[in-house]
Amino acid sequence: GTSVIAQITQPSAPGVMSVLGACIRSVQIEDGGFDFVVDDLIYDPMTGPDTDLDGIIDACDTEPITVNSVVDVPDAIPGNGVCDTGSVEGVATCSLRAAIQEANALGGGEITLPDGAYALTLVGAGEAAAETGDLDITSAITINGGGAASTLIGGEGADRIFDVLSGASLDLSGVELMSGDAGLEDGGAVRNEGELLLTDSIVHFSSALYGGGIASGVVNTAATLTVSGSTINNNTAAVHGGGIYASGTTTVDTSAVLTNDAGDDGGGIAFQAILPQTLTVENTTIAGNSAFGAPGEGGGLWNWGSTATLRHVTIVNNAGTAAPPAIPVETGGVYNTSTVRASHSIIASNTGQQCSSALADLSFN
Repeated sequence: GTSVIAQITQPSAPGVMSVLGACIRSVQIEDGGFDFVVDDLIYDPMTGPDTDLDGIIDACDTEPITVNSVVDVPDAIPGNGVCDTGSVEGVATCSLRAAIQEANALGGGEITLPDGAYALTLVGAGEAAAETGDLDITSAITINGGGAASTLIGGEGADRIFDVLSGASLDLSGVELMSGDAGLEDGGAVRNEGELLLTDSIVHFSSALYGGGIASGVVNTAATLTVSGSTINNNTAAVHGGGIYASGTTTVDTSAVLTNDAGDDGGGIAFQAILPQTLTVENTTIAGNSAFGAPGEGGGLWNWGSTATLRHVTIVNNAGTAAPPAIPVETGGVYNTSTVRASHSIIASNTGQQCSSALADLSFN
């Protein structure tokens, strides 16, 4: 007459025991109509780092990591269950870089990032362990910032800020990302080849070849990107996607994509994919973006080869300027080679053509 119901979470959330790569956080026991919940049976200081006693120190053993230093220093011993740069003897000093290294080594984790300005000053692009340069994500990591108005992560113009590798995931919220520079690579602030969820954040003043703010799925078209409640503004791409460039399935919801520039196409958003990858934009404003080049199309949105769906979207005051030797047919609003479906949306006051081809009108536009 006793049943046990286990709530399973992903490895990025700490738990009591690991089951097929997940952690059990809470158990509810129902016996004779009386329910009681045993929650947070997670941390036992008497058992040491291996709190679930499975013989492995992993994401199921760690508490959420709290960053307590704005200085950009790596972790002393990644994977030992303690975020500590070793900078101060006898005191655990945990930087953002060290927290990510520790979480990566443990197969995932949750990081609390308090208010502050976190400048990535440890230069050195081209490695993939978050030791120098950008912050490489190789596992399932959640970072909870104190809010976009008070928690700043700066790339200092030396490298992009985050690099989410294939097979990894990053759930990032409540931060401001600025001054990322990927040079002749993709993703000025963030490059995503895995799974990226960006919530309640700001991405601005960053630059790259593709995706001045964010590039997703350039190599791995199975990558997924979700932007929610965020502002992507004042970013620059030398080629496509001043604000966002994506080739994998992408969702932009309740956000603003503003005043971004592309040296070729897709000033605000450039989506270049083939089915089944799709772009969905909802409750979002795309305004003041520009695409200048040959051909320089889609100041607001450039959709190439796949299906884009717009619901309650405003695309206004964008510019598409075709530079020689391109044929000067400007499309400031939406440039489309495949299918764009729109409902309850406004596309107006853009330079030149509002749309390069007819949209699939889903009503109330």
